[in-house]
Amino acid sequence: LPMDDVSVVQKLFKIVDDSELCNVYEEFLVNRFAWENFGFWFEVEVFKKEVDPAELKRQADLIYSKFLEEGSIFELGDLAPAVRKIIKKRMQNPTPAMFDSLQRKVMNSLALATVADFMEDDMYHVFKASLSADASSPKSKRTKKVVEVLKKPKSNVHDELRSQSDLINKNTIAKGFLFNFDGKQ
Repeated sequence: LPMDDVSVVQKLFKIVDDSELCNVYEEFLVNRFAWENFGFWFEVEVFKKEVDPAELKRQADLIYSKFLEEGSIFELGDLAPAVRKIIKKRMQNPTPAMFDSLQRKVMNSLALATVADFMEDDMYHVFKASLSADASSPKSKRTKKVVEVLKKPKSNVHDELRSQSDLINKNTIAKGFLFNFDGKQ
C-alpha cells in the first residue's frame, strides 16, 4: 500500500478504502481504546446514504445517543458543548449532511492522533508482510483476512509468517466489530 508523499488524512482514507487493512486498523484502535472517533465517522458514512426519512431519524438518534450524548458509551471526547447543542437542535429534522462538519473534524483528529502510530505498529507490518507472503505463494488468491499480532516476530517477518500460521487470524474480533466493511449492513 503506497503511502509515501501523502498527508496523514490521505493515509487514513487509503487505510479505510482497503477493507482488509481497515479491519486491522479498527482492531488497532480497539486495542488502544481509541475506537470512538472511527466508529462515529463510519456510522455517519452509512447514515449519509439513507433516503427514508423515518430511518434517517432513527439512525440520527442512534448516532447521537452512542457518540454525542454526555456520558454515552462511545462519547467523543473533544466535543464542544456548543456543537452538541447545534446537533441536538438538528435532530428534529435530520438531514444526511447534519453531521458533516463534525465528521470532518473527527476524521482529522483521528488521522493526526493514530495513523503514524498505526503505521509503526507490528499489526500493520505483519499485515503488509502477509500480503507479500500471499503474493509469492503459487496458490496466491488475495482473500479477506485480518492479521492479529500474537507476539513480536523473532526474525524476518516473511519467515515468521510462513512458520507461524497462527499470526494470521481470519476470525479476529475487529472484523465486523460493530459493522462490516464489505458494504453490507
